[in-house]
Amino acid sequence: MRRCIVFFISIPLLGRGDDQTWEDRMKAGSTLRDNGRYLEAVNAYRTALEVAGRASEPAIDRAATLVAIGWVRQLQGHAHEAEHIWLEVMKHSEGLPASLRANTRLLLGDVYMERHRYRMAGETFSDCLNDFETNQEQQMVPRVLTRIADAYTNQSRYLEALPLLKRAMELLDHAEVPGIDLAIVLHTLANVYSRLGNVYEADRLFERSLAMGESLLGGEDPRLAKPLMVYARHLRRTKRKQFAKEIEARATDLSARAALLHQTVNVNALRSGR
Repeated sequence: MRRCIVFFISIPLLGRGDDQTWEDRMKAGSTLRDNGRYLEAVNAYRTALEVAGRASEPAIDRAATLVAIGWVRQLQGHAHEAEHIWLEVMKHSEGLPASLRANTRLLLGDVYMERHRYRMAGETFSDCLNDFETNQEQQMVPRVLTRIADAYTNQSRYLEALPLLKRAMELLDHAEVPGIDLAIVLHTLANVYSRLGNVYEADRLFERSLAMGESLLGGEDPRLAKPLMVYARHLRRTKRKQFAKEIEARATDLSARAALLHQTVNVNALRSGR
């Protein structure tokens, strides 16, 4: 199982050389990816593909490598290519560990959400949930439940989303440090209540989730841009246009910083000649 999830781990970059194992090359790619050096990360993962066939479990290693390459391509803004890679992995997923299938489906579902294909996202996340539960990876269950609920919310299936979010909250109540997962559940629940017209409960949960997010991530983190924009839409629905404009301006500013950071990373990667 260690081999199929190694691309999700970040450790210091290892030295290069022909004697590197598949694990070495995957870890190198993960470190480059986490540092925003995407072109180099893809190259590192491709060298891992070269040695995957010589490993004791070539099918698993090859699939894990392709999933990692797809992830980087998504980070580079090539969601369509990432989707194609992951679908190819899933076509040959029989015999792969449940953890690898689940993580691949999780990434696929996120791409479907990004491209507004909410029905496919919900179905993919549901399959992902079954894999995680089969593999007894309980720490992932609240995250996937929240994603399914978000997909349902975007299909106006609010009453189906509510029990999923309540279950996610119950599971997180038993976690020692629920952290950002709880903030995301609260935010998604706030959006459901907003759509149902429960303004008081939506306000309370939006404010609580955003405060928690700012505490955990910092007030200037670009990842706050999307939840802030959702909150602004809630404010507009409830006729608080001036406050909505202020929140939208903050969200736009954070989004612009994220875009600038992404552009800087790409320029630096190109300057490296790799």
